This record gives sequence, structure tokens and C-alpha cells, in this order.
Amino acid sequence: MNSLTPASEKDQGTPARIEELEEEIEAERSARAKVEKQRADLSRELEEISERLEEAGGAIASQIEMNKKREAEFQKLRRDLEESTS
Repeated sequence: MNSLTPASEKDQGTPARIEELEEEIEAERSARAKVEKQRADLSRELEEISERLEEAGGAIASQIEMNKKREAEFQKLRRDLEESTS
């Protein structure tokens, strides 16, 4: 009977170990789900920021073009003024 005692003690530890491993697996799944959600959130945020940056770049390009036109107009008016006063 003594030879059965260690086996039965080992068998009693097995369910506890299984439960422990199941808890670890669940914790890992939970952590993985949290990380995946964060990754998706960051990906969406990056996309939004990229779109805003692109829009801002377009607005800046338009502003630069408008400034060039105004500068050209200003230079023309200056030349016209110099011609009319000379």
C-alpha cells in the first residue's frame, strides 16, 4: 500500500497544476487581447494623424502658392509705381 501513496499524492497535485496552467493561459489570452486592442487603437490613431498631416501639408502648399502669387503681384505693382514716378 505504501507504493500507492506517492502516486495518489501526485494525482492530487495534478488537478491543482492543471488549474494553475489554465489560469496562466487565460491570463496570457487576456494580455494578448489587451495588446491587440491597443495595437488596433494605435494603428487607427496613426492613420488619423497621417491624414491630418497630409491635409496640413496640402494647406501649406496652397498657402505657399498663394504667397508666391501675392509676391509676384506686389513686385508688379512696385514696378508699375516706379515706372509711373520716373
